[in-house]
Amino acid sequence: MQTNQNYEPEIHLRDCFFHVLYHWRSILLVTLVAAVLLGGYTWLTNRNVKSSSKTQTETAETQATQAELKQSAAAGSYYNLSNDVYEQLLKNGNDYRDHSLLMGLDPYNVWVATSAYGVVMEESAKAEASANGITQDPAFAVAALYPLNVDYQGGEAEWKQIYGEDGFRDIRDLVSCTYTSGSKTITLRAVGSTEEMAKDALSVLEKQMIAFSGAAGKEMGAHHLVRLSGSTMQTSDDIIESRQSTFAKNVTTYQNAVTSNVKSITNTQKTASSSSSKTKKKSVWKYAGIGAGAGFLGMAIFWVLAYMFSGALRESEVLTRKYGLALYGDFQHSRARHPGKGLDGLIEKWEFRGGRKDKAVLYDSICSMIPEDCTGTILLTGTVKKEKLTPVFEALSGRMKGKANLVMEADLNNNSAAVLAAGKADAVLVVEEKHVTRDKELAREAEILSICGTPVLGAIVI
Repeated sequence: MQTNQNYEPEIHLRDCFFHVLYHWRSILLVTLVAAVLLGGYTWLTNRNVKSSSKTQTETAETQATQAELKQSAAAGSYYNLSNDVYEQLLKNGNDYRDHSLLMGLDPYNVWVATSAYGVVMEESAKAEASANGITQDPAFAVAALYPLNVDYQGGEAEWKQIYGEDGFRDIRDLVSCTYTSGSKTITLRAVGSTEEMAKDALSVLEKQMIAFSGAAGKEMGAHHLVRLSGSTMQTSDDIIESRQSTFAKNVTTYQNAVTSNVKSITNTQKTASSSSSKTKKKSVWKYAGIGAGAGFLGMAIFWVLAYMFSGALRESEVLTRKYGLALYGDFQHSRARHPGKGLDGLIEKWEFRGGRKDKAVLYDSICSMIPEDCTGTILLTGTVKKEKLTPVFEALSGRMKGKANLVMEADLNNNSAAVLAAGKADAVLVVEEKHVTRDKELAREAEILSICGTPVLGAIVI
């Protein structure tokens, strides 16, 4: 299951339009609340103006002035508090810059020590994996474990001895253990202000790696590490340059915030000291309409943005174009809260006015698309939960009697049993839920299936 990283899903205006319509309840509620609030506020304002006498007006103006002064004092306290926070951030930032090892490095002239190791499985481990039905070299899975267990978190005392107390704060930017997907190579990297510092840090990483290899051998199979390459050189480092640049921008932001807050205090005090003008009578219906329009537009924009940035599977063609999967069936998912009832039912009829395919026909079509030579075990899995995958499994298993053996394991990304089943199966058929499954879940699923190495027949969208 390969991923096309260059593919960018398109925004379908029609699908986005119906996504907003299906949330008509929240849009209507906010529209009514905004209309009542703004209309009620206008009505109360008009009532107070109409019933006030000249003396009452003068008293009200005096009280309003006092209230504004209190608000000004409260606002001033807020700005002062915010200013104190930013001043403290600015002070901490300057202190960090003066004492940090990372900030003191020259990103264009830094010592970097690296070494690369290859994972080689023992014959006994390969034989055991083959006996369990795993066709791919288990060294790929073993190599992927090292970055999770060999990093800056271990050996705190040794790191402080090399980098010092101040340098230890930046340890995650100074050392790393990485693994390239699809390879059996582990790369260790350490940065230092001197050649000796970089070599010492790399040595600590190598000790962690060797210590973990024993534990990994017990869990994943016996193996040994082969050193492929290693070097120590004085060069430029983009990571350090980026980190220093980001820090400098943050300090500038804190400084600007301090200056801006001082101006805001002054402006608030000027606003509080200015005299209020006499309130004129306003149209209640006019402002109620403005409130309703603002509430409606605000909620509509909210749901459009939620649609655009949700990261959900919006169109089944994403599975074909981005992940290279054959589309076995699309069940035209309905987003209605109460399908077929009331306004939800009307919106459904409008969205699917061209008609929806019969589920039985779709299941028959899916079974007919499965290759005749696929007679082993087919795993039905995906990112969906068990309660949504079971109906699909029951419908397909009843139609595949005499063909391949269909088994089911839900929630591949979070179910170790599903991962093991994927490694043992002869083929996989994935099931995804439209408008629910997230793109990051699909990416993780593709990564797991690539590691398992089991052929993926195609996808079903429910």
